[in-house]
Amino acid sequence: MEIISSNTNMISLGNTGLRSGNPFEIQFNFLNAIIEWREQDTTKWDRSPGGGQERFLRYIQENNIWKNQIKLDNKIEPIKDIRLKTAFLSDVGLVTEERFPTDSGIKLRELMNSSQNTNQWQIDDGNYEWFKQMFKYDLRFNSRYKTFKICPIRSLIYCCLEFNNDLPYEFLKVFWSTTQTKEELERHIKNYKNNTNKDSKSDIFNSLILRRKGLPQLAIAKKNIKKYSANNKISENPSFKNFIKGRHLVGHGNGGSYLIQNGTYALLLDFLEYWDKKNIWNNYVKKDFIYNKIINKHKAIKSTKLIPQTYNEFLFKSPKLLKNSRDWNKYIQAFENTDIINSDNKQDLLLNFHTFYSVLTDIVNINEYEDMNFRHLKLAEIFYIDYDSVRLKLQFKYLFERVKDKLLIDHNLPKNKSEYRKFLETHHEDLSKIYDFLDIKYKDVFMDIKRDIPEVGDMGLIHYEEKEKLNRFEKLVNSKFNLNKVISLLKLIDNDDTDKIKAILKEDFNDEYTGSIPALFEYLLGIAFYWISDKKVKLEDVLAMGLDNNLLPRSHMKGGREDINGIKTNTSHFIIEATLSDSDAQRQMEAEPVPRHVARYIQNNDHQKTIAIFAARKLDPNNLVVLRNYKFSRWYDSDGQTVTQSMDILPLTIKDIIYILEMGITLEDLEATIDELISSGQKDGKVWYEEEVSKKFR
Repeated sequence: MEIISSNTNMISLGNTGLRSGNPFEIQFNFLNAIIEWREQDTTKWDRSPGGGQERFLRYIQENNIWKNQIKLDNKIEPIKDIRLKTAFLSDVGLVTEERFPTDSGIKLRELMNSSQNTNQWQIDDGNYEWFKQMFKYDLRFNSRYKTFKICPIRSLIYCCLEFNNDLPYEFLKVFWSTTQTKEELERHIKNYKNNTNKDSKSDIFNSLILRRKGLPQLAIAKKNIKKYSANNKISENPSFKNFIKGRHLVGHGNGGSYLIQNGTYALLLDFLEYWDKKNIWNNYVKKDFIYNKIINKHKAIKSTKLIPQTYNEFLFKSPKLLKNSRDWNKYIQAFENTDIINSDNKQDLLLNFHTFYSVLTDIVNINEYEDMNFRHLKLAEIFYIDYDSVRLKLQFKYLFERVKDKLLIDHNLPKNKSEYRKFLETHHEDLSKIYDFLDIKYKDVFMDIKRDIPEVGDMGLIHYEEKEKLNRFEKLVNSKFNLNKVISLLKLIDNDDTDKIKAILKEDFNDEYTGSIPALFEYLLGIAFYWISDKKVKLEDVLAMGLDNNLLPRSHMKGGREDINGIKTNTSHFIIEATLSDSDAQRQMEAEPVPRHVARYIQNNDHQKTIAIFAARKLDPNNLVVLRNYKFSRWYDSDGQTVTQSMDILPLTIKDIIYILEMGITLEDLEATIDELISSGQKDGKVWYEEEVSKKFR
């Protein structure tokens, strides 16, 4: 009997063992190391003792490269880890399968080691090189994707265009990543558009079931079941256990023993027992059996990655089953309507169990691959990957709209893998050199854009996209960072609960948050004053931070200026300085920059009345003294001539800011309170904060 493959049959860009907030940087580091190693070592890339993989491992160890990436104590052997983590570079033709650098790889390294230029398509040359290589990537010539007849990037571009350049995240996650042919993709698009309940779990399950029925693993399982059942009983016995352990019904990447150890075999026996006795047992017996033997047995499918809610939803159409629930008759009915329990015979039950196991494994893999795919799609820089959708940048939307009908058609398809690798590894200066149908000039694309969007002609593409980015950011703030969410996140920052913060952001954005917590603190303060001002504050200043594709912060505001400005009333300007440093480090890091930034802002704004808020988790007493002193002392610029006569700096803790938000204090009321506090005669900053300021916000 044939072993069932554990191949996922899904698009996966990169490797699950390589997760990085900045794949552009980490993949370049890998490429650079390979190029340098191959300049001195041409050993064949194999796993034998003394072979290329072992020698490369030795090279990176001796040169202290990737010390945090290749783990010698991992359950995956180090040379396999190296092979897997460099596979994507080979997949997209930056290195050969033997891990020799290609013309494209050498070109990318050259671009990365020089000052980056923005090309005619308004993206950096390095990103453009990535895009061209990923655009050529064809799955059908990769042994891991034997059933695929589609190019992942071209198919994703096609999907964006089909959805008017607003591709739902769910479609990308579930359907694009699992689609293998042009016909299948078009069917998914049509069904998704016609479906009014797009997030329905049952619709996703049904789609994945249909997909699984078209994969070769099902046909192999069917043959194996027929062969086994011809001479053996489908019941608990050594031969049936060996049938499962031999991976003749379902596959497992770590070997058949896991199917016994993880409880897969035991769960199958429980399904068989229920099926055999369902017409004998009453509902009380059925409820007891399901509660004790079936529900929450998700670890029998994937020991650590499958959540019980998904497992229960598949079998009972409910994520959670409570023992005293009044809905048990519905749960039993749903369970008996599943293909497994509704099977006509035991052979069919085994085949339906194969599909059940495979679909739930697919869901785990979809969740595993979504993060990896999103990160690597960012390498091309032609997509906006938002928290709920994927869009092409405007210039690429208009470029590919001209050739949409050709994106899923084979063009000059190589006759064999050798021809494909030659095509893939060749450096092409421009898209037109890859495919003739892409011989389109940027000026013609830009004319199309101006025709449809006259604003682009008036302000230019870059400024127009900045305006669009602001619109997206306002939408994001209103949907993902409402007042209560900002308060919750500020409380977590105050408690230094980084893990919880990252978990919340991952749930909201379907992506790991890779920025720093201090950067997030600045970001949230800007949004907090958006709510305090009843949305009167403009959000452009928050956008001046380095934001990722989810419009979350990657880094602090650049040095040399205040963290947040642009907050204005009829009489005052507000600026914000933020820090999470504590104790003496706060005084050392903030006592000089904060007044310098405030003074410069006052000078640059014609000495307009300015209120500076200094926000921190904890306030250092000596820093309080220094900052309060500038209410009564002058600030001299480095030239010794330019003078700021006085500065109004109000220190607040995170708890103070949370109080302002929870009490609904308006910006106008806050300004009046601050004016009262600033005008106090108390010069000792520590005493002033403890006896006057803090009492206003408690």
